[in-house]
Amino acid sequence: MEQASQIRQFLRTSGLGRWASQLRCCWSYWPSWPRGLRLGILRRQILPERLLPPSTQNWMGTDELGRDVLSRTLYGARVSLLVGVSVVLGAGVVGLTLGSLAGYFGGAFDRFVNIILINSFLSFPGILLAIAFAAFLGPGLDKVILALTVTGWAGYARLARAQVLKVREMEIHSGRSIARRIARAHPAASSAAQYSPARADSGNDRMAGAILAESTLSFLGSV
Repeated sequence: MEQASQIRQFLRTSGLGRWASQLRCCWSYWPSWPRGLRLGILRRQILPERLLPPSTQNWMGTDELGRDVLSRTLYGARVSLLVGVSVVLGAGVVGLTLGSLAGYFGGAFDRFVNIILINSFLSFPGILLAIAFAAFLGPGLDKVILALTVTGWAGYARLARAQVLKVREMEIHSGRSIARRIARAHPAASSAAQYSPARADSGNDRMAGAILAESTLSFLGSV
């Protein structure tokens, strides 16, 4: 009895407990949810309900076998979203790191990264490089993600390098102010605010491109 009382107190006072209570309530109403949000009926065929228009129970209607279109769309989007998010994160981390380092140090390292690496990867169509890497690495979802990451980091690196060079060469007319010392000592940190909007726009476009490239490689048998 005392243990049950402690559990109830935990559910009332703890943030995690409140989340658990809300999930329990949602789970209790699971049978009344629209069919489009219940993946358990993914393969169920209800022939009398085939080709129905959108409704409260079938938000996107049904197909020719009476299966809910929304649930099948959500189930089929798992792989595409996984590849898109993984490729954008992986390519963003690699490109941001190399581009920031090249812009900060300059010299021979900057020329090597910018002229040799970035220009080499941007000289060829990305989908052809992805197909070549996927053919070399072999079939598999992880291989596809790695191939798209390797071929997609150059754009992020060039953007990050340009932002770091912009901050590094920026003339600050406030004398020997703290802002100038911070900008000179940490150009990557100072350019984060300027780079974030461009990175967000680029990430949205590149996620769509990664999903399209994944569908192409899947058609060729790489997944």
